[in-house]
Amino acid sequence: MPKEIKDKNEFIKIANNRGKKIVVKKVDEAFKVKLRTPRYLYVIKLNSEKDVDEILNQVKLPVERL
Repeated sequence: MPKEIKDKNEFIKIANNRGKKIVVKKVDEAFKVKLRTPRYLYVIKLNSEKDVDEILNQVKLPVERL
């Protein structure tokens, strides 16, 4: 089961410490940003592409957009 995170700063912190890959998926009007770590899959739901770009600029991981 993926773990859902509500806070952008917590998501960025986990991504920088343990992240392997990020997948961005557009679902209707929202975006799901999925972070794969060795142990868990973390998900954050965002409503604007501006928020997605803000996260991706702070994290230096491979990004896949679906």
